[in-house]
Amino acid sequence: MASTFPVSPSVGAAQAERLLDRLRPGLVVVDDAACAVATAAFAAGWQVALLNDDMTLDIIAKSRRADVTEYEENIALLLQTSGTTGEPKLVGLTRENLQASFDGVSDALTLSPEDRTLTLMPLTHIHGIVAVLGASLSVDAKVGIIPPRDPEAFWASIAKVQPT
Repeated sequence: MASTFPVSPSVGAAQAERLLDRLRPGLVVVDDAACAVATAAFAAGWQVALLNDDMTLDIIAKSRRADVTEYEENIALLLQTSGTTGEPKLVGLTRENLQASFDGVSDALTLSPEDRTLTLMPLTHIHGIVAVLGASLSVDAKVGIIPPRDPEAFWASIAKVQPT
């Protein structure tokens, strides 16, 4: 099993370089081969895969690196803290941590497969990943994602998804 680290699509080139240097990933998965993360990964020699619309992966750059970080086997998700008290830290969440959080949120909200949720939270943030996406999907509820900072998309998504 691999650990994952979601990165905001709005990350800049310098931040992408710092993140990759810090993470030393075995594989960088992108949905846009021209994004800052892909560009930084190509330049640094990391292995890069392109996620296709049909959810398949194509390796578009082979790794020239041997210094890949091996994370603990049970770490499923790495998140970066906000860095309010200094340099942002990487926090590893286990599969058990995540499942307990999904269960807690879905129980508290009494989510069921008939529910439809909608999130404004980025899926690089713990709330977006756990409280909306993970909790909903763990009970087979539907999830809609609203593009950030787009008031028109917000109202269109409310009308389309009709969240419960």
